[in-house]
Amino acid sequence: NRLEAGNARGEWSAAGDPILAIRALPAAYLSRQFAPIWIRDGQLSPEVGPFLDYLRRAREEGLNPLDYHLDALDSLGALLQGEPGTGIGPRVDYELLLSDAFLIYGSHLLQGRVNPVSIDPEWLANRRNVSMESVLAAAAETGRFEQALDGLLPRQPGYSRLKNALARLREEASAGGWEEVPEGRTLREGDTDPRVVAVRTRLSQSGDLQKTVASGGGSVVVSPAADPTVFDSLLTQAVQRFQTRHGLDADGAVGAATLGAMNVPVEARIRQIEVNLERWRWLPEDLGSQYILVNIAGIAATMVEDGR
Repeated sequence: NRLEAGNARGEWSAAGDPILAIRALPAAYLSRQFAPIWIRDGQLSPEVGPFLDYLRRAREEGLNPLDYHLDALDSLGALLQGEPGTGIGPRVDYELLLSDAFLIYGSHLLQGRVNPVSIDPEWLANRRNVSMESVLAAAAETGRFEQALDGLLPRQPGYSRLKNALARLREEASAGGWEEVPEGRTLREGDTDPRVVAVRTRLSQSGDLQKTVASGGGSVVVSPAADPTVFDSLLTQAVQRFQTRHGLDADGAVGAATLGAMNVPVEARIRQIEVNLERWRWLPEDLGSQYILVNIAGIAATMVEDGR
């Protein structure tokens, strides 16, 4: 009845939240002859808890967990578990919200949260396409909801590397972020300046100033500079590592461009990674065995062949 009423009105809601998958959701239930997915014998199925925990980890993909009805689901879940005799209305709300969360989150993993055509009308990439109602129906049969959604993630190594970087930067943000290097003249090897201390701290925080170096098949601990205000050769190497990672000329000097990159807040870098995770979700499933990756901002092109 709820599905038919929603179809008649052309808009649905459950517990005050709008239902967004207005085509895939009824199709998934129709394929099951309207059997519920998440509620069995009036009780929440064992898969509900792990699935909600999975949704809460959407931040790992650069997405916002609150986009997937979590507030409403938490409130309804507490009601259903605290009052087992609650009427059918809240149970139907809970059922519909969980399925809608699965379908919307899955579509975001598959094709992105934003339609790239709304940004660039001439976007021509062959976007990935899967029947989300079929994915939900199949997951309902096996109970493997999280695994079904994991199967929709981009398989490109660049996506996984960005996810790892996102987790690392969030840890750094939780620890207070990066040291800011004061403005001033260009610093280079051999200089003595109080600002060198801030450069050292900043590059230590981002892992560019290494505490050990390779030596004879092993590694040795690097002794800290006797005078931390002196710009030594190890600091030059650290600056060059930072510059290379950020697409800058690796001259080892801290000039205006390098200083500007060092002083970008970690929160801004996190946002950049979230945006680029989204861009990966816009790309085709398979880029082919040969392709050219063009970094427009860095004025560089990379030929990739068989993963190399």
